[in-house]
Amino acid sequence: KITNEFCYGSKNATSIIQSPSQPAKFIIENVSGTIIWKDGTNGTVYATGTTPSQATSIINWALGNLTSGGTWKEKIILKGYFVINNQILMQDYSSLRLIGKIKVASNTTVLSIICCNGIHDFDVVLEEFDGNKAEQMVANYGKIGIFAYNCYNFTIIGKYIHHFWQEGIRIEASHHFVVDAYSSYNGQEGSVSAGDGIYINNNCYEFEIFGRYNNNERNGITLEVGDAGACRQATIIARVEGNSHGLHIEGSDSSPCYDILVVVQALSNTKDSYGDNGIGVRLSYVNDSHIRAICKANGGRGISISNAYHNAFDVVCKDNGVFGLEIVNSDKNRISGTFDGNEQDGIHGDNADLNSFSSIVVCDNGRYGISFTDTCINNIVDGAIITGNAGGNFVNQGTGTTLGDIE
Repeated sequence: KITNEFCYGSKNATSIIQSPSQPAKFIIENVSGTIIWKDGTNGTVYATGTTPSQATSIINWALGNLTSGGTWKEKIILKGYFVINNQILMQDYSSLRLIGKIKVASNTTVLSIICCNGIHDFDVVLEEFDGNKAEQMVANYGKIGIFAYNCYNFTIIGKYIHHFWQEGIRIEASHHFVVDAYSSYNGQEGSVSAGDGIYINNNCYEFEIFGRYNNNERNGITLEVGDAGACRQATIIARVEGNSHGLHIEGSDSSPCYDILVVVQALSNTKDSYGDNGIGVRLSYVNDSHIRAICKANGGRGISISNAYHNAFDVVCKDNGVFGLEIVNSDKNRISGTFDGNEQDGIHGDNADLNSFSSIVVCDNGRYGISFTDTCINNIVDGAIITGNAGGNFVNQGTGTTLGDIE
């Protein structure tokens, strides 16, 4: 449970929208093509309209007419099918609930559609939000579904957010929030600069991400460093499938991401926007975190780790196109799990020092079970079953490797 009526699981979006625990301040409904804004208590009609411009204006008028100076959330319910052509501007203490569908009009001329700028204590709960990217022909517009910047204490729930030119959801410089969404089919084909289910950067902290982020042109989920710092203190529980990278977390040398708990299924991420055949989970400059992952049938690596320190990995890496797990320029991590059926090595280390590989099963890989290059130093392999790997079970060119119980 989240606070009040919210609960995790994007499948619950409809029941949350229809929750009777708080009466609606306003109801906006499409009745046979006419958009009607009325009072949620007594039914007084405030405005009507028929065009996308009028529909957008009515929604914004309602948001702008919530109780002035109020410190409690007030609910606006949208019912039916809406075509909009401009930004919806969320407010402090607003709660926008959609029972139905919003579709972005063709050739819209704004960058983001639902805009949350410098506000707090709000909710956005949607059944279907369609970016209509095939009909967005004006360059640089209609790219982002929901954009939250410099916000806090908010919740976004999306049952189906899809077909935006850039990200379904983008959050920057914000903290204390929860997102639970199914965000898919976003991005431009082959793009490495944009196209994620959800993109979070620039000093976001103390947040939680749940849901499914599938079939996006770039990444299912991205956490990146920004000018104000890296993302940190986060929980991610999700399924990422059919993207270029399933989950991509990247800090920097001076500002690493840290204190992140990940529980993820990363499956069949095979799009080649980056030229690496697709990666299930990619971590760079990530410290003091715990990653639990099932990475199967990804086009390149199941898990790619670089410049990472003091992390714990409990993983299953199976049937990936290159390595099950690759660890590069990383020290003092603990790695356990199962690595089998990958096209090259189950585990590959390069310039990796003082890492512990324990409670592992490494079998039936296409090249080596475990391979360490000559730049690996003082790693420990213990409690391992390594068998049936085509090119050899253990190729150790590193120095100072400690071998414990291995079968």
